[in-house]
Amino acid sequence: DREERIEVRERKKGGEERKEREERGRRERREERRERRKERGEREKGEKRQRREDRSKREKERRRGEKGERRKREEREKRGEERKEKRKRRERERREETEKRG
Repeated sequence: DREERIEVRERKKGGEERKEREERGRRERREERRERRKERGEREKGEKRQRREDRSKREKERRRGEKGERRKREEREKRGEERKEKRKRRERERREETEKRG
């Protein structure tokens, strides 16, 4: 009878130890998952920031390119207008010369 009680106590103790080991294992795995999730979140946040910076850099380059194109176009138009004005002035001067002679 006494031996039986001792065996039961031993089994109980063994069961509790097993439960504790299992719980400790679950706790450690939970902690590891939490840690990995945290690291992944930080990495993704960094990647997101990097993508945002790259996108803004590209956008800035594109705008600068557009500005350059606009400036070039405006300069071309201005040169064209200046040529027209020169031509008109030469024609007027030529007309005036012919009128003086005539």
